[in-house]
Amino acid sequence: MSDTPEENSKRIRETCVQCALKHIGQAHILFYEKEQGYPRHHFIGLAHLAEAQDELAQMFPGWATRVRIIRKAKETDHELQLDLGRLIEELAAFDKEYAESELKRIESATSEEA
Repeated sequence: MSDTPEENSKRIRETCVQCALKHIGQAHILFYEKEQGYPRHHFIGLAHLAEAQDELAQMFPGWATRVRIIRKAKETDHELQLDLGRLIEELAAFDKEYAESELKRIESATSEEA
């Protein structure tokens, strides 16, 4: 049974960069724990990367694709060392810049209405 495009579009979650950051952070911790002797944590970490991808897909498909590429690489090579800390820093900086530009846009629109 396949979903129709309309059903799929209803399931796309609202973009939440902060949520994506939390999922990437959790994946980072889980991959570290996998190295400490908890092999199942590898798959939970992959699931968190998939969640992060979903959080970004609607408004920031480029970021979602970047997370997907990282996730697929880790699926293929379980021993691949990822720099998720750097990804977190870059995404957080992007989120800050985006929020500031949106605030300016809203302020500008409000002042034009007055």
